[in-house]
Amino acid sequence: MNFVEFATRVRDITETDTTTLPDAELLIKMNVNKDEICREISNRKENFFEREFETHLLAGVREYAFPLNVTKVVGVEVLLDGDRPRRGEEIDMNSYGNTSSFNRATTDEATIIERFSDDNPMYKLSNRMVVLYTGSTIPAQTDGLKMYGIEYPANFTQLTSTDSIAYDRSVVNAGFPLEFHDLLAIKCALDYGVRDPLKQHTFNYNNWRKTLDEVLKKIKSQNADRKTSPRVPAREDWRY
Repeated sequence: MNFVEFATRVRDITETDTTTLPDAELLIKMNVNKDEICREISNRKENFFEREFETHLLAGVREYAFPLNVTKVVGVEVLLDGDRPRRGEEIDMNSYGNTSSFNRATTDEATIIERFSDDNPMYKLSNRMVVLYTGSTIPAQTDGLKMYGIEYPANFTQLTSTDSIAYDRSVVNAGFPLEFHDLLAIKCALDYGVRDPLKQHTFNYNNWRKTLDEVLKKIKSQNADRKTSPRVPAREDWRY
């Protein structure tokens, strides 16, 4: 479904036109429901919107902000010696202070180096930051940090294109999954209101929810090892 077809589909269900349901109003509904459906997809299949982002390690810096628009980081790789990247293990800071191996451990640089290892780097997630814990001071390293993050498709900004909603809309904006195009249109129509009693038998929230659950079951059964790689970074210092 392309953007023109999407708008036509919603207005056909709601029996509206560009005057009674302007593009600006429809876009608001479209983006709100886009994010709602993306959350439903992620709840069923966490890595569906997984993408890879790289940035430089900075000398002596352990904290790195999430890439722009990433809602969650699910994995980290660190390149400390310029030779072999190592997969990080997420750590809970409550456990860090309470286990026997980290008993009364603090997070000053000297203690971090003493308690952790470059062969088994760890990280914690805090306030949209990734904090690295290694057995040495963080070196300056080109593309030394890779994050695996969850990033939803960016907001739609127009309804005049004949390109598919599933296509990447630009080098930075990923498309919306094809399987959910009509569900998105119907949800927007339901939010506006379906006035025809005959259409209400077909287009109602219960039917929409049932169809959504059926599609989500198919999504959940897909190969979990298959990732989506971004075409461009979300920020200038993040690379794909």
